[in-house]
Amino acid sequence: MKTIPSPVLRDLRFAHSVALPVAKLVGYLAPLVFAIAAHALPIVYSFDFISNGNRTHFNGFEAIPTDPSGPFPGQFYSGGSGPYDEDGIRVQQINGDPGNSISVTPEDPHTEHKWYPDGGDHGYTKITFADGSDFQDVGFVTFSGGGASLVLYSLWKDGILVASGSSPLVNNFSTGKGYLGFSGGGFDEIHVKDNYSVINNYNALGIDSIETQDSQSTPDISKTFGLVLFSLAGLLVLRSKFS
Repeated sequence: MKTIPSPVLRDLRFAHSVALPVAKLVGYLAPLVFAIAAHALPIVYSFDFISNGNRTHFNGFEAIPTDPSGPFPGQFYSGGSGPYDEDGIRVQQINGDPGNSISVTPEDPHTEHKWYPDGGDHGYTKITFADGSDFQDVGFVTFSGGGASLVLYSLWKDGILVASGSSPLVNNFSTGKGYLGFSGGGFDEIHVKDNYSVINNYNALGIDSIETQDSQSTPDISKTFGLVLFSLAGLLVLRSKFS
């Protein structure tokens, strides 16, 4: 039987001493890395980050039907609080005023049509895909009919809150428009309103030009996982070699 040379034996022992901790490291870190990637929060944008050429769906309320009756014929959506679907994107006013109270006429100089609870309401606007699928990247124009300073948002997935917060809001739709967007996916429902009156829970948020695209910022879990483990394994080897 051949005897293994001592330098080779030393290298084999070193490799074995490193391999076992690395294997344990993989076992410990794998669930952690995947859990972090799975619970990464969407990125919030206050500017239009979706180019027109990359749009996969677009709802500009251009085909929305209007009520021909009443004192303002053609000003209000004929479907009450919705839902209204256009190009696969669904919009609905939750807890809105009764009747046809959603103004859609082009009072806003920046758009042809819009979705605006005329005079405000005590509800919020819900945005989903008509088929209930998840969003990846999504954004839309925002404005306030009541001089509010913030748009309040919450993102949901299968009825569970994913994220919530606020973003600066243009004060009035007659003077300009703002934008709110989210990227990274992980949610299937968006709720938005403004802070027109927090005390009375009053909302006067208007939206327009809802756009989506396939996500450009979803992290590659396999690359993240591999990079983390490679770096830590390298540190472990160096530590073992010089200890």
